[in-house]
Amino acid sequence: MLAVESILRHTNSTDIIVSHRFPDPVFRAWLKAQPVREAQLDTTGFSGWNIKARIIQQLLQQGYPEVIWIDADILVCGNFLEKFTDFSPSTVIATEETAFGQRQGGSHRTVSWGLKPGRRLARTINTGVLRVTCEHTELIDTWCNMLSHPVYRQSQRLRWFERPLHMVGDQEAFTALVCADEFAHIPLYQLRSGVEIAQCFGPAGFTPAERVKAWLRSRRPLFVHAMGTKPWARGPLEKVRGLRALYNYIHLETCPYTLIASIDYGSRRYPLDWTRPRHRVSRLFRRLSGDHYLFCQLPLALFDSATRLLRRVLGIGRYQANARFTLEAQDFRRSTVTTSTPGS
Repeated sequence: MLAVESILRHTNSTDIIVSHRFPDPVFRAWLKAQPVREAQLDTTGFSGWNIKARIIQQLLQQGYPEVIWIDADILVCGNFLEKFTDFSPSTVIATEETAFGQRQGGSHRTVSWGLKPGRRLARTINTGVLRVTCEHTELIDTWCNMLSHPVYRQSQRLRWFERPLHMVGDQEAFTALVCADEFAHIPLYQLRSGVEIAQCFGPAGFTPAERVKAWLRSRRPLFVHAMGTKPWARGPLEKVRGLRALYNYIHLETCPYTLIASIDYGSRRYPLDWTRPRHRVSRLFRRLSGDHYLFCQLPLALFDSATRLLRRVLGIGRYQANARFTLEAQDFRRSTVTTSTPGS
């Protein structure tokens, strides 16, 4: 709901399409009262993160000259349409992954997908915001083919932290593809993390340095992305067990997404109970910071940054390479992929 409301609040967009796989009656009733349309699209064979590729593909096939995808866990904080008009229709617009992302950009993902590298990126692509046009039809069709590959489908049966780095999700595949020789000619602009988008993946997803720069600019990023566990899904405090769970709970109560939602939308016609802090540490942080979205959880962000930096220095990565999921030379531009699944 907030994603749609924030788009309506900051832009004059007249064609918003909402996709929800299992809409409940309350959401559907709310949707009918908004100047938006519910998507009637076929996502058979795609699930989770992967449906965005299929939805974008179908909208381009229906004749839309431009499609802008925005994840449902993103708050829009400015008129991004004005920003996007600075770019030609040939340019793909995506976002940067968090600063502490594992093996940023580079050619690892491209090579592991069996593609020939054509360019390197300083940051991995995050597809939370993705703008493409009819000039990118082949790119999107090929992306869908990659996400339909049986080896990728096999990887998606694993828990997310057990997957190989190049197949964690749709954006790993998209990064591999955009960096491949076949599509390296396509102009790419990545919305800058901390400047144009706040990637709130743990306290240091939006780094302390990025927060200070945002404060000096006196301007919010265009987008605020609640990555990972969602603030509205954190559950009751009474069920929290262990220091790590408590740490994450306090993060969710003090993260920029929660603060901005509370400030901008907390007094609307229905309450946002999940934006109210329950733990005493969260209440203390919010009181001391004056509910400032940049500094409320700064102590956590500093601690988290130090921890992530130490992990990087020691070479400790969450995702590991797995030869079972590494592909040989591939041409994903063909709609039918013939290959064996891992272990066959």
